[in-house]
Order: sequence, then structure tokens, then C-alpha cells
Amino acid sequence: MTSTENDRLDLRQEFERIFNNPRIAAIAMEALPPIDYSQLATKQDLDALSTELRGEMTGLRGELRGEMAELRGELRGDMAEIRGNFAELGGNFAELGGNFAELGGSFAKLEAKVDSGFAEVRGEMAELRGETKGLLGAMDLKMATNVRLFVGGQITTIVLLGGWVAAVT
Repeated sequence: MTSTENDRLDLRQEFERIFNNPRIAAIAMEALPPIDYSQLATKQDLDALSTELRGEMTGLRGELRGEMAELRGELRGDMAEIRGNFAELGGNFAELGGNFAELGGSFAKLEAKVDSGFAEVRGEMAELRGETKGLLGAMDLKMATNVRLFVGGQITTIVLLGGWVAAVT
């Protein structure tokens, strides 16, 4: 049965008679707003809505699982690519280390050549000093002075030449 506005008016008048107070009747009527009972949900309506929501949730759950699986696959691919890049980078570092080792060997050879050249120059200088002393003893002072100047120039030339040879090699 659907209540009408006349029914609500009758109810208000009855509340006024029972409570003998129009204010209380007004409060009671405000607490009972007009209701369209055809708009109330039944248990069947709720069951149908529940079934529909469960179906949608199941579908969404499946979509989410699919997307998560796809993301996992992409992530695995990306991780494999990153691992490959790190392996390649490690190979590049190993190659670079080999190049530095080779460069170090070249520097060691160059250093040995320079040391050998300086040792040879030192030996020649010592030999020249000995020869110079012998010549100085046999010559007179003037001649010794000239020889000394000459030998000094030669030694300077040899030293400079030795420095140049060391710099070139």
C-alpha cells in the first residue's frame, strides 16, 4: 500500500490528538519523511547487485594479474639487458686495464733505454776525464789550458747530445 499526502495529514492529526501537542506532532512527522516504498531495495536487489559487483571484481582481478605478469616480463627483460650492459662494461674495463698494462710496459722499456743511455754517457765522460788528466800531465800549462777548454766543450757537447738522445728516445 502506498501512502498519500492525505494519509500523512491524517497521521499528523492523530499524533496531535494522542500527544495533545502540535509541536510534538510536527517533530514526529519530520522524523517520518514521505517514503516511496517502490524505491526501497529488496534482498533480491542486493543479491543481484552483489553478484554483479563480484563479477566485475573478478574481471578486474584477472586484468590486474595479466598486467602484473606483463610488467614482470618487461622487468625481467630490462634486468637481463642491464646485466648484459654491465657485463659489456666489465669487458671494457678489463680491456682498458690491459691497455694500461701495455702502456706501463712501454714506459718501462723507455725508462730502461734512457737509463742505459745515461750510463753510457757517464762512462764516456769518466773515460774522457781520465784521458784529459793524462794529456794535461804531458803538456805544458798553456797547452793544458787549451786542451782543457777543448775537452770541456766536447764534454758539454756530449752531455747535451746525451740529453738530446735521451729526450728523443
